[in-house]
Amino acid sequence: MRKILPLLLFVFLLSANLLAQKVVGYYYGSYSVYPPSVIQFENLTHISHAFIRPNADGTLAVPSWYLLPELITEAHKHGVKVLVALGGYDPTADANFRSLAASSAARKTFASKLADFCKQYGYDGADIDWEYPKGADAANYVLMVTEIRQAFNTAGIPLVSAALPSTDWNNGYDIAKLTPLLDWFGIMTYDIGGTWEKAVYHTSPLYPSPQASGSVDNSARYYANKGMPKDKMLTGMAFYGYKYTAAGMYQSHTAGEGSSITYVNAEALRNSTDWDYFWDNTAKVPYLQNKARTQVVSYDDTASIRLKCNYIKSSKLGGTIIWALHQSYNGRTSPLLNVIGDNLLKNTSTGVDNKYAMTPKSFELKNYPNPFNPSTTVTYSVPEPGVIKISVYDVLGRLVQDLVSQQKEPGEYKTTFDASGLESGIYFCRLSSGRYVQIQKMVLLR
Repeated sequence: MRKILPLLLFVFLLSANLLAQKVVGYYYGSYSVYPPSVIQFENLTHISHAFIRPNADGTLAVPSWYLLPELITEAHKHGVKVLVALGGYDPTADANFRSLAASSAARKTFASKLADFCKQYGYDGADIDWEYPKGADAANYVLMVTEIRQAFNTAGIPLVSAALPSTDWNNGYDIAKLTPLLDWFGIMTYDIGGTWEKAVYHTSPLYPSPQASGSVDNSARYYANKGMPKDKMLTGMAFYGYKYTAAGMYQSHTAGEGSSITYVNAEALRNSTDWDYFWDNTAKVPYLQNKARTQVVSYDDTASIRLKCNYIKSSKLGGTIIWALHQSYNGRTSPLLNVIGDNLLKNTSTGVDNKYAMTPKSFELKNYPNPFNPSTTVTYSVPEPGVIKISVYDVLGRLVQDLVSQQKEPGEYKTTFDASGLESGIYFCRLSSGRYVQIQKMVLLR
């Protein structure tokens, strides 16, 4: 029996590890503020080191700042694989990919040079980040990846992956032919909304809203319908957001009046007295507004990241890609990476704070049934101690009824709104706690 128990334990742990999702973090331009020595490798399975660029003839353009041997050394110490990422959001890289993929000689040169580069510097594979292939490029893209896979197999390099936009609007990827060649597809389900839009949209909504159809869920369904295996689909997490000059979410903003903002800086605004925190219960993401209602910040926080982790697990997806690792690091720890490690790698990580699994991770307000007659059950989640106030208003903003006004500890709660004697129509249920506000539309239908 003593011999059998360790064997059973080993089999159990091995099975658990095999079930864990991949967590691929992009490491980019962050050496001074986020050196390899502070990376929480226990919350990662892979790192994509961004970026080098392909030349049109298939040779490689490697920036002078790129090589970082300590990144690979530290990652390998912790069992984390490192891939060299090629391309990125770069029109020159796009043009060079297009040229080399169309040439048999350049494809062979590219695959050979890439394999040599990985062997020389200790990379475990390559992440192809050609973001703009068009329909005419699809066949050449497959030929290029085929050359890379063959060269890597010969050289003993295990990994080839690709980053794809949230939808393949150019029809540049032949998913069926790429699937056996790639270890995973990284779906960039961030920048779904950004400063280039005419209105303020969420950077990375989990679900679509009436105002904007793009979302993580829509992207996953889109690629699943194109035949992408779920276990090779890694949806993206944003460790950043955007700050706009605008009156509110889904409101117009002046072109150019917006800027990128890291999670760390967004949280600093949230903790100030000049900003209010809101939760979009349809999109399942937060946003901030200043008191003057002249600026809006769209970003992801620990609550929305946790919900995305739950989505990945419940949908049986292959894991997540993260852009970019340093944007959640506050000089001591990385709150967003902690949540991902806890939720997706809890069988393999160590020293994880389990508080994320013990209480609700966000305020949440909903009612059922909706529409209703004459009463509906209002359910709400409380992630932290505080005074909770829930009130119902009519469409003119007049108070109809106070449902809750008391101190609550973290947990799930219910109350009832009885609309007997009220006219049919739309009513608004408003939850507030400190600076947090959430509103749920309810329809009384007699």
